[in-house]
Amino acid sequence: MVLTYMLAFTRITLGIVFALSYFTKATNVQQFAQTIAKFNILPASLSKIVAILFLCGEGIVLLLMGVGGAYLTFGFALAFILLLLFSVAIISVLVRRIQTACNCFGSTEKPISIYDVGRNVSFILCALVGLNVAVILNGNILTLSFGELIIMSAQAFIFVLIMTYLDEFAVLFQQR
Repeated sequence: MVLTYMLAFTRITLGIVFALSYFTKATNVQQFAQTIAKFNILPASLSKIVAILFLCGEGIVLLLMGVGGAYLTFGFALAFILLLLFSVAIISVLVRRIQTACNCFGSTEKPISIYDVGRNVSFILCALVGLNVAVILNGNILTLSFGELIIMSAQAFIFVLIMTYLDEFAVLFQQR
């Protein structure tokens, strides 16, 4: 039963993360492409294509998390790959001291920080745990009751909220 809860938590968490990420970027693909260009990793001429590819990847993860079943393994694996690529790009920006916003969850002027890496690491761990649990259960997933699903969803939402605003929480606790 614990594995079922772990799978539900990681699945819902990544579903929320990729839904937020996808829908905020999809509303302004051009801004997402500009963000990619500002990372100075690829030629600026490729930024629009890369933005569309990432959006497609995020949409596929969202779809696979929603469909579930045998597709969960692929969803977790793709989520891991995308999150790893995002993290490498963010670390690259930090190392090269480029002052730019991440715009990972919508438009912001807040520059990339180490907290963005921490956030992504927590989501990468969710993807890895989910992937491993999905492989272990091999489709033998117990169905959660409506109440259990609500509790897991609330926990996942709170976790995503904390991780998404990790920098704000850090500032809050540093002031004490």
